[in-house]
Amino acid sequence: MKLRELFEAPATAVMAFGRMNPPTIGHAKLVDTIKSQPGDPFIFLSQSQKPKTDPLSFEDKLRYAKFFFPNVTIGNPEVKTIIQALQKVESQGYQELIYVAGSDRVQAFEELLNKYNGKDFTFKSIKVISAGERDPDADGAEGMSASKMRAAAAEGDLESFKQGVPQQEVADEMFAAVRKGMGISETVAENVPSNVAAPKTIKVMKPTNPPKAPDATIPRSREGHTTEDGTTYKQDKYNENLMHVSNGGGTYTFDGARMVKWQTPKIGGLRYIYDYVQRKIYLDYNGAVDIGDGDVNFGQLAAYDMEGKLIQGSGSISFSAGGLKVSVKPNGFEMSYYVSDRLQLRIKSNTKALSPEAQQQIKQLGPQIDGKNPEPMIKLAKIAKQFGAKVQWLDSGRAIPFNQGIEMMRQAGG
Repeated sequence: MKLRELFEAPATAVMAFGRMNPPTIGHAKLVDTIKSQPGDPFIFLSQSQKPKTDPLSFEDKLRYAKFFFPNVTIGNPEVKTIIQALQKVESQGYQELIYVAGSDRVQAFEELLNKYNGKDFTFKSIKVISAGERDPDADGAEGMSASKMRAAAAEGDLESFKQGVPQQEVADEMFAAVRKGMGISETVAENVPSNVAAPKTIKVMKPTNPPKAPDATIPRSREGHTTEDGTTYKQDKYNENLMHVSNGGGTYTFDGARMVKWQTPKIGGLRYIYDYVQRKIYLDYNGAVDIGDGDVNFGQLAAYDMEGKLIQGSGSISFSAGGLKVSVKPNGFEMSYYVSDRLQLRIKSNTKALSPEAQQQIKQLGPQIDGKNPEPMIKLAKIAKQFGAKVQWLDSGRAIPFNQGIEMMRQAGG
């Protein structure tokens, strides 16, 4: 007999098990039903991953689900099957079980769970109830199913995909993640914004599932302290007055009892940082695109006021591939290209120095730069210099004459 059984009434677990590949508004309704029942809410996720039917990894599904469905215990890396999920909640001392299923699968789960009760797991009572909707994981035409969203992603239909996303802030990112999991290659042009303008407005969010502010009962440690509900408290490395508190809703920074910062979970490479001291919201995105010949890494940064309006001049994008790194801001751009371990090319310009004519010529050169033929990169350096950009060749970190850099570039390419 477990210790809690001596002192407490039988505990009830309310749970569901599903693929959530990807999570949908149908799953949101299922979660609402779980949370409406008397008991502790759980959702367990399958861990299979296949390009066509299960494109998202377990880790990605877990991040999305925790973001969409706060105040629910979601997923466990040790659990891969429904039987293991039931054994997990039983091991935590739960004696009563309420299982929530799609309306079309209630009878099937009643038969399954009662068949194995007393064999693979043991509960005093098992009750299966309907979520009021068909199974959102079902393949076919039932409601806004995950299969419909996967089909929309495969067809590149973002607008249809968005209709099934529980929170629109991450719709684009989840769409890209599903397509990547399906093995659908994108071009950089399809994924990197055509200009440096970040979204002019963003939806301002309230902290999701905010934790209790640290008090005298919470140990202050730079190594961190994790409570029974999975919340982690960690003292700041440099400022002992600050405590970083992490749970499924993100990371919250407290100065005493006052919350001074909230970082949302990073989903599909995107996170928002709410700085309540500076009164700013930062958009921070980093991702990778498979273009068929390796990954291109790109990122975007921007700052917004507390009403979600873009702060003028704050937007920037960057991308890198191999030895090439480019950063573009409203007032100019910087490029760094490592030709070899020794030789590096740097180009720095502001928008006034680089005319539309130069920008067009450089844009046309882009597809020709492949790291094998040195001539397109040499032409790029000459065009940039001709139109007033600062062009610098470096040999082992030391500046060298322009023509010497070109000669070394040709030798490295030969």
